[in-house]
Amino acid sequence: MTVLRRIADWSGASLRRPLLATLVLVGVGVSLPVLGLMMLAFAEPTAAVWNIAVVLAVLGVVVTLAGMVSLWLVIRQNVLRPVAALTEATRAFRDGAPGVSLQMTGQDEIAELGRSFATMADALGVTLTRLHSSEDRLQAILDAIPDAIRVVDADYRIVKANAAYAAQVGQPLEQVLGQRCYRSSHRRETPCPPTMVCCPLVEIRANPGPLTCRQSHFAADGAEMHVEVAAALVDLGTPAAPKPCIVEAIRDLDRQAQLSQEHRLAELGLLAAGLGHEIFNPLSSISLVAGAIEQDAEMGDMQRLGSHLTTLRTEVERTLTLTNSLLTLCQPPGERQFIDLSQVIPQTLELLGFKLRAAHVTLNTDIRPGVWIIASESDLRMSLSNIVLNGMHAMPGGGPLSVNARRVGDEVQIEVIDAGHGIAPEDLRRILLPFWTRRADGSRGSGLGLPLVQGAMERAKGRLDVESVLGIGSRFTLVFPAPEVLP
Repeated sequence: MTVLRRIADWSGASLRRPLLATLVLVGVGVSLPVLGLMMLAFAEPTAAVWNIAVVLAVLGVVVTLAGMVSLWLVIRQNVLRPVAALTEATRAFRDGAPGVSLQMTGQDEIAELGRSFATMADALGVTLTRLHSSEDRLQAILDAIPDAIRVVDADYRIVKANAAYAAQVGQPLEQVLGQRCYRSSHRRETPCPPTMVCCPLVEIRANPGPLTCRQSHFAADGAEMHVEVAAALVDLGTPAAPKPCIVEAIRDLDRQAQLSQEHRLAELGLLAAGLGHEIFNPLSSISLVAGAIEQDAEMGDMQRLGSHLTTLRTEVERTLTLTNSLLTLCQPPGERQFIDLSQVIPQTLELLGFKLRAAHVTLNTDIRPGVWIIASESDLRMSLSNIVLNGMHAMPGGGPLSVNARRVGDEVQIEVIDAGHGIAPEDLRRILLPFWTRRADGSRGSGLGLPLVQGAMERAKGRLDVESVLGIGSRFTLVFPAPEVLP
C-alpha cells in the first residue's frame, strides 16, 4: 500500500505539470481511487511473469528492428536506388556522355520522374547530335574555302577558324581556337594600336557595317606577309543573350600575286605552240629573202636587193612584235599608262591566232581608232587573252568570235562575244570565284582566269560585265573609265 500511496502522491503532484502518467504493472491488483482516477494495485510479479515480460520485450525489440529493416529495404529499393540512378544519369548527361540510359520500373512518382527524364534526355541527345553534325558541316564548309577565315569575339578571342587560317599561322586548329587575335596573327601581347593598325573589331564597333582593309600578318615561318581583310559583324548568340562577333576573310596578297603570275605563265605555255608557228613563218621568209639577197649581190641587181631588204625588215619587225607581245604578257602588273587599243588589241590577238584557227574559230574585230585607256598593259593583255580563250573553249566545234573596242560616253568598252553554249544563270554568280571552272569542251582550267581579270579591272578602276544566254552565247565586256574621267 505504501507503493500505491507513492504513486498517488506522484500522480497528485503531476497535476501541477501537463503530464498524464499511466502505470501498468503485471499482476493481480485491486482498485484504489486516487483523485477521481481508478488506480490498480498489483501484487509483486513472480519470476515467470518476469520471464514473459522479458520475452515480450525482446520480441518487441526484434519486431521493431525487423520493421525498421523492412522499411529501410523498401525505401532503398523504391526511393534510394531510383534517386541514385537518376542522379548518376543526370551527372552523366551533364558531362556530355552519349547514350545515357535510365531504366525505371513501377508506377510511383519517382519512376514517372525517371521516365520523364529519360524521354527528355533522349530528345536533348538527338538535338545535340544534330547540333554537332551542323557544327561539323559548318567546319567542313569553312575548311573548303581557300582564304583564311576566323571569327573573333568582343574579347579578341578566336572562337572559330578554318584550316586555311591554321595553315597560315602554322598552328593546329585546336591551338588556334581561344587565342587572342592580335597574338595569333600579329605576334603581339596587347591589342593592336588603332592609330597604327586598322582593327576590324574597333572599326566596326564605331561604324557597323562591312569593312575591307589591308594589314601585315606573320606567316608560319615568321615572315611578314601582306593580307587583305574583309570583315563583317555577325551575332553568334541568342535574342536573350546576344554575342556580337567579327568574321574576317583574310586573303594573302603575296600568294595572290604569285598565283596571278603562275597563271600567266601557264597561259604562256598554252600559247607556246601557236607562237612557234607564228614566228616560224616570218623566219622562213627571212631565210628565203637572205638567199635572194646573196644572189642579188652576186648579180649586182641593186633594185631587187633593195626590195628584198624591205621585205626582210618587215618580217624582222613582225617577229619582234610577236616576241615583244609575249614578253609584255609575261610581265607582272605594272604601273598604269596610256594604252592605244588599236595597237595593243591586234598584237594580243595575233598571239592567239594559231590556237583560234586550230579550234576553227573565226575572229572578227571592230576596233575604233583613237580609243585610249589608262591601265597596266600587261593586265590588259592578260585579261583579253583569258576572255578570248574562254570564248574559244565555249565553242567546242568552232564558230564566230568578235572583239570590239569603242568609247561610249565616259567609258571605254572592249567586248568579246562568242556563240558558245552560254552560262547557266545559277553559274553566273560563281564564275568569278577562285578555282571554279566549267568548260563546254570538257578541258580542265585552273579556275583563276576570270578572278584575275576581275582583279585587273579593279586595279584599273573599271569593271567586268558578263551577259550570257544558254544555247546562244556570252558577252564579256571590259569597261574602263575614259582617261579624262580618272582623277
